[in-house]
Amino acid sequence: MLRVAVALSILLGWIAAASAHVTGTGFATLDVDGTILRYRLAVVATEVDYHGGRLLAAAAAGDRGAVERVTAFAHDYARFSIDGEACRPGAVAIQAAGASDRVVLEMTLSCARSIGVLAIRDEWPDLMGAHFQTLLSVGVPGRPTVELVFFEARRTATLDLVAPVATGWGGFIAMGVEHIVGGVDHLLFLVALLALVRGFWPTVAIVTAFTAAHSVTLRVCDKINASIVTRLSV
Repeated sequence: MLRVAVALSILLGWIAAASAHVTGTGFATLDVDGTILRYRLAVVATEVDYHGGRLLAAAAAGDRGAVERVTAFAHDYARFSIDGEACRPGAVAIQAAGASDRVVLEMTLSCARSIGVLAIRDEWPDLMGAHFQTLLSVGVPGRPTVELVFFEARRTATLDLVAPVATGWGGFIAMGVEHIVGGVDHLLFLVALLALVRGFWPTVAIVTAFTAAHSVTLRVCDKINASIVTRLSV
């Protein structure tokens, strides 16, 4: 019965992973320059929801109707405010990047304030697919970069533009924990790993290793792709 339970857990994990990762990851940067925000998002059109991907590809190819729709989505799905006052979005530039179906969106926003609590709302799963996630690097002059992750269960975040922020691996470990807890596929896989474990410390070791590995993956992917987004947007 134990072997059956383990096999079932692994099978369910594979099924959940397959369904949960049919959509991809967007890699974004947000540069804060006083009252001006510069937002960039890079997405592989073929790795997101079919209809959303086709719309992005058409917009990148210059289809006027698709450009207008994607621009409206960008204004609605990437929203920012400082101390409760919404930042006003401007024009959205959409371009294809390379031969890998990568699409880059750029948008500049104007804010009434430059100091206060920056509130970020990411609604891209509505277009990209329910399991789409965005890794966002926020850059503020004179401060370390802050990394945030958004997905179906976590669409908002805040950042105090004045108070000091925690940086380094601690933030990514917290991000990894949150992402694992928020994903059924991750939990099922972890249950399968623990099915044959006996004892407290072996359990702690496996959970810690799994979380650390997931955090390292987020860290490396974020840094590589934030660099890609910056280079493609120049």
